[in-house]
Amino acid sequence: GDKSISQLLVEQVEFANVIILNKIDLIPSSIVREEVKALIHRLNPKAKIITSAFCKVDWRSILNTQLFNMEEAEESPGWLCSLKDENTMTASEADEYGVQSFVYRARKPFDPERIADWVQSIFILSEEWNKKRHGIAKDTAEDNTKRLQTMHQNFGQILRSKGFCWIA
Repeated sequence: GDKSISQLLVEQVEFANVIILNKIDLIPSSIVREEVKALIHRLNPKAKIITSAFCKVDWRSILNTQLFNMEEAEESPGWLCSLKDENTMTASEADEYGVQSFVYRARKPFDPERIADWVQSIFILSEEWNKKRHGIAKDTAEDNTKRLQTMHQNFGQILRSKGFCWIA
C-alpha cells in the first residue's frame, strides 16, 4: 500500500468517537499512562477515552453512545482529504495500507509438536516457553534476527491471529 499501518492507526484515532486504551495496566508508570492518554487526546480532543485492563469495559460506554455526528465527520481534515483524493474513495484498506487477511479452515486438527515447532521457528517467544519445550535457557540474538527475517519475508511486518486452533 501507499500508506503505513501507523498512518492507518492515527487516522482511526482521529476519527473515532470512543477510544479504548486496553492493557493500560501493563504501563507501570502512572506518569507514562497519563502521557499516553494526553497524546490520544491531542490527536482527537472530542473522543471519549476509556482505559481498561483485560478489555473489561462496560458495554454501555461503547455501544449506542449517540456521539457520532455526520456533519462534524464531513468537516474533519481526514474526510476532506479523502474527498479531494479520488483514489482514496475507491481504495480498500488492502490497497491503501497493504493490509491483508485470510481465514484458515480445516477439518483435521493440528499436530501439537509440529505446530509448536512451526511457531517457535518463526516467532520470538519468551524464554520460559522455550525452556518448557526444549530446556533451552536463552535464544541468541542471531536466532531472534533469523526468526524476525523469516517472519517478515513470509508474513510482512505485522502478523495477528485470532480465533481458535484445534490441536489433536
